[in-house]
Amino acid sequence: AKTLQKELPLVDYCIWETRWISNWMNHQPAAAWIIVEVEKEMQETVFFRLKDFLKNVFLDPDRRMTELYLLQTNEAIIIKPLVTEAPVVLIDDIKTAMPEKILVDIVAEPGLFQAQQAELEDIFSTAFQEIPVNQSKMMRYAGRRKKTSAVESLIPNTQKVQKSQ
Repeated sequence: AKTLQKELPLVDYCIWETRWISNWMNHQPAAAWIIVEVEKEMQETVFFRLKDFLKNVFLDPDRRMTELYLLQTNEAIIIKPLVTEAPVVLIDDIKTAMPEKILVDIVAEPGLFQAQQAELEDIFSTAFQEIPVNQSKMMRYAGRRKKTSAVESLIPNTQKVQKSQ
């Protein structure tokens, strides 16, 4: 994040770690990836800038690239496009993903987040027990990712916000 801020100060970004999801999982994945999301037109610029001094940097990997290369690494940096109006928050001058964004993203991108797919129900259940989740914010973002029904089905019944008639 500090590198992005210093080297490319005008780039809109969001950075978070897959390790954060581990807190909500029963089985711990070996890999810990850093997800760097940037404006679509800036992905390659950020990729090549980070690739200059870091190894294991991947540009928007598809399922096949994930299976062939990413799953073989314990640590990697993944550059992806930032979805507009994604739930992000500024913490210590670093723009990072809110839990609502992370929960939707692991549903929306099963090819990338393969390690989490078998535990989606547990992840959602634990997240809803441990932290306040803004369901309206999460569902709005799920709509932008075209995953409304999939995300809604994972919200624990005891936590579902009743829709007004």
